[in-house]
Amino acid sequence: MNGAPQAETGPWNSTSIPNKLMSEKKKKHNRRIWRLSSDVVIRPVTEMPEEAIEQITQNKRNPENYFGIERKKSRAQAKIVNKDVIDVLRAFGDEGKTYDEVLEYFLELKGLERDELHPAMSKMVNTFIGSNFLVEGRRYDKDTSESVEPSFQDGDRWLSYRILKNVHVIIDTEIYQVEHIPSGVTRALKITQPTFPREKMKKKIFKRLEHEFKTIQKIKHPNIIKVHDYGMHEGRMYGILDWVDGRSVYSHAYDSGTPPHDGLLLELSIECLEALGAVHRARYLHGDVHTRNFLIKNGHVCLIDFGLSRPIKVRKAEERRYVEGGVIRFMPPEYVQYKLEEKKGLWGSIAGEIYSVGVMIFSLFTSTYPYKWSFYRKDFMEHILNDPPPSFEECERDPWPELEAVLHKALEKDPKDRFASVDEFSRALQKLSVP
Repeated sequence: MNGAPQAETGPWNSTSIPNKLMSEKKKKHNRRIWRLSSDVVIRPVTEMPEEAIEQITQNKRNPENYFGIERKKSRAQAKIVNKDVIDVLRAFGDEGKTYDEVLEYFLELKGLERDELHPAMSKMVNTFIGSNFLVEGRRYDKDTSESVEPSFQDGDRWLSYRILKNVHVIIDTEIYQVEHIPSGVTRALKITQPTFPREKMKKKIFKRLEHEFKTIQKIKHPNIIKVHDYGMHEGRMYGILDWVDGRSVYSHAYDSGTPPHDGLLLELSIECLEALGAVHRARYLHGDVHTRNFLIKNGHVCLIDFGLSRPIKVRKAEERRYVEGGVIRFMPPEYVQYKLEEKKGLWGSIAGEIYSVGVMIFSLFTSTYPYKWSFYRKDFMEHILNDPPPSFEECERDPWPELEAVLHKALEKDPKDRFASVDEFSRALQKLSVP
C-alpha cells in the first residue's frame, strides 16, 4: 500500500448518520447494479509490513480483523478497513448487485432493523462508489470505468506529435512522453481518457485540466512547468507541456545511495520556495503542495500539477465553498481541523502553503515528518494538530539550530505565527551557512 492509508470504520457501529437516501433519485440510485472493480487489491494487514501491524496493535485493535485495500490506477487513496467493510464490498461480487440487495442480505444476516444498519452502510457504500472501488454495471456489460490502460501505443501519432512512451495512466488522465515531429523537441502530453465511468467525472476533469493549463500560462518563472499548447481534439482535453524526467526533489537528493550534502538540500529547498513564491506573486494558491509536485528538470526544481490551484482572493460566490484535495501529510493544521469537523468554507491561504512547503523541506532534511506518523487517518490528523516538530537530533541527524528555528517558524500551528510570505521564508534560508 502506498502512502498513509485512510482507516475506515465498520458499517454496523453508527446509527447517528442522517438518512439522506430516501428521495426518488436516491431510491433509483440504490437499485443500480454495482460491483467491486476487478483491479481492486485486498490483502490482510497481517501480510503487510511490521509497522502496519504494530500501528493497529498500539490502537488496541486486532490486526486479523483489518485489511488494506487499494486501486492503483484510481485517484482513490489506499485505505485500512475492518472486516465488516470488506464483507460488504465482497457482497457486491464480480457480477454485481444493487445496494438494496446487499442491504437486505446483511439485515437478515445480522438480525438488524433497517434503521439500525442503513444510515451508516449507505454512507460507507457511497464513499466507495465515489472513489471508484465499486463500479457500475455487471462484468459482462463491459463497463468503461475499468479502462485504465494506455490508449496510445509507442509510435502512434497525436496531432503533430509522435508518442514515445506512456509514463502515467489513471482512471481519468494519461501522460506520455512525445516528440514534436517538425522540430524533434521532446514534450509531455497530458490528456483525458477516451472514456469515463460517469459523465459527471468527465465534466469535472475537463474543467480541471482547462483550469490547470490556463493557470500555468499566467505564471512565468523558470521553476514553473510551461504549457505550450492545449485544447480539445476528438472529444479529449489535452495539453502539451515541458518534458520533465519525473524525479522528485527527494529522489534527486537521495537516489545516489549516499547521504546528500546539506548544501544541496538547502539549494533545492530555496528553489522550491522560489517556485511557490512565483505562484503567490501571480495571486494564486497552488493547492497541492507536496514532494511529488516538485520535480527536477535539467538539475533545477520544476513545480507541476496546478489542477487544484485557485486565486488567493476568494470570490463572493465561493465564500462557502470547501476545496477538497491535497495530500494529508502536508496539510496545515487549520485545514485538518476543518476536515475533522466536516466543516465547509476554508478556502486555503498563503500561510497554509507555507506550512505545507515547510513539511516538505523538513522531510527533505530529516527523511521523516514533523509529527508522528499513523496508518489511521483520524490519528494522523490529530498528530498534525498537536505534535510539535521534533529536533533534528530526535530525527537522528546532525543538529542545525539555525535551520531548525526557521523550519519551526514555518510549521507553527497558528497561521499568524508563520512567515508572512514564501519570499520571507526563502530569505531566512538564504541567510544560513551550512555548518
